[in-house]
Amino acid sequence: MRMAASLLALAMALAPLGSAGAEVEWSPVAGEFTLRYMGYDDDSPREDRNHFGEAELRLEITGRLTEKLQLVAIPLVQIDNSDKTADVRLMEDDFQRPLGTFEELHLTWYGKSFEIAVGKQIFSWGVSQGLKPTDNLSAADFLDVPTLHKVGVPAVSILRYGKVDVQLVVVPLFTPHRLPLPDNRWVILPEEALRQIEEASGVEPLILISRDLPEHDVENMQAGLRLRSSSLVDGWDLELSAFHGHDPFGLFSARLVLSPLSVQVDASYPEYTEIGGGFSTAAGKVTLHGEVAYHRTSHDIDDDYFQYVAGFDYTIDSGIPRVLDRVLLGLEYAGESVDNAHTRPPTTFPTGFDRVFTNSALGLVDFVFSEETTLRVGGGINFNDDDFTGRVQIKHGLIENLDLTAGVDIFSGPPMTFYGTWQENDRLFVFTTYHF
Repeated sequence: MRMAASLLALAMALAPLGSAGAEVEWSPVAGEFTLRYMGYDDDSPREDRNHFGEAELRLEITGRLTEKLQLVAIPLVQIDNSDKTADVRLMEDDFQRPLGTFEELHLTWYGKSFEIAVGKQIFSWGVSQGLKPTDNLSAADFLDVPTLHKVGVPAVSILRYGKVDVQLVVVPLFTPHRLPLPDNRWVILPEEALRQIEEASGVEPLILISRDLPEHDVENMQAGLRLRSSSLVDGWDLELSAFHGHDPFGLFSARLVLSPLSVQVDASYPEYTEIGGGFSTAAGKVTLHGEVAYHRTSHDIDDDYFQYVAGFDYTIDSGIPRVLDRVLLGLEYAGESVDNAHTRPPTTFPTGFDRVFTNSALGLVDFVFSEETTLRVGGGINFNDDDFTGRVQIKHGLIENLDLTAGVDIFSGPPMTFYGTWQENDRLFVFTTYHF
């Protein structure tokens, strides 16, 4: 937590720089406390637990230290019954979630037409509602795939406002995606190959994972530049961006170790450059959006490819007062075009989580009965592999500030496809969240 202490010390040191006699203006502390339960009907070959519980406390603390300087601190405490959390730390580059951390912790200086933010931050680039090919700055937590969420990264952000907003972000320390370990039911492993090793040896092989993370030096700093405008063309949101950094998913290479019998998996994180852009525009109750990105990996390590997403959102007024307020429809299609195939070394293989949606559709329908009650039906399908997922959930405000969300997730498809890998992961979930 050295970075957190240093940032807070800096904030306190800068506070007296305001006008004479000025006091720090602290906003009321807000936050939420969430309890989650997930229950699975089928056993998993990777995990013998079928019932999971999680608790999460998230606070939001903001203080105006001077007329132009603001501190944002979002402490986060996470616990569970499945060893997904450990330690207290600010950097989130470990295999497990931190028991205690700051989801975000940064100072922001507001000028007349610009702002500069320094510290741990979460970014969201791109114009799409679901998949965002140009959203590369923040890492993500995949330990429970259906509830994946972003992870803050240490960064310096400079944003200049104008007819075209210009944002430059520098990320000095690399944070990889947090992927499931071999004892997690959401891991993606070559089960057939492991089964053959076990049949030949009579012993189930251990799976050991190590990571070769980029060094924390100037050469491995990541950076992104974004141009965004809502007024350059009337009625259109436009965005262009460029990013250079390291693949947060990484590439795997594996070797068999005889004593003890184990499969050693090594992860590396190749450099890449990506440029892309997108648009969003409204036509009545329909909102259209599209996004495309070109990904080029350095040093001929991986394939070069285009990713693209296009979709729409549509709002339908039901005309049934006091029964159904409105219906929200959303649909996206995602595809990929490979530009430079077969350049990845044959000894490496992808993690299974990256470049999944090469010919896919994602959709959802929200039935909004009232401000307190919404029924959501959604899912996705990969047309190339005939695998799919679906979710049905209802969210209801039980009392003021207390929400209940309950539903089911289903997964189906041929073995070794993305969703088919999780055939045994159909589940019931119940989440309760108290806002304060």
